Amino acid sequence: MINDVLKSILFAGLPVGLISYFLVLVARKETGATAKNTKLLKQEFKNTEIKQQKFWKAFLYKKWMKFGGGFYGVLTFITYLHIEIYEVIDFVQSFIGTESLIIKSVLVLFVEFFVDSIINFLYAFLWPVYWFKYLPIGSYLVWICVVFICYIAGTRLAMSINLDGHS
Repeated sequence: MINDVLKSILFAGLPVGLISYFLVLVARKETGATAKNTKLLKQEFKNTEIKQQKFWKAFLYKKWMKFGGGFYGVLTFITYLHIEIYEVIDFVQSFIGTESLIIKSVLVLFVEFFVDSIINFLYAFLWPVYWFKYLPIGSYLVWICVVFICYIAGTRLAMSINLDGHS
């Protein structure tokens, strides 16, 4: 049991806590939000013009909000990024492999990449099943509890930081 708690903190809790912290902190900075909790922050962020944000921040936050913006949204977002990173690596490796770019139709590759992206989006919503395949999960309940506690800790820490420099 203790071994499972330690694994869940290392493999899932810390990444979720850190990503939650940075998503909330940067969302607060970008929106100039005065919200006192993450629910109000989410509403303020949705009302912020995407044009005001830098491309990558806008992309990341748009995805995070599309997934719900809360605990489930953070985990779905992380799962989506994990899947997409592996898809991009496979996509790049397909050019390096034995088949040449000339033989493969570029159009077919991009259509395949687009379809895979949609399927990955669906897999991301099924993150509990997805991560069971990749992580050494013993007790699923322990993992969910640890991840949720780390999410709460990360978001609360980010919400408690004073951004305007005053005490």
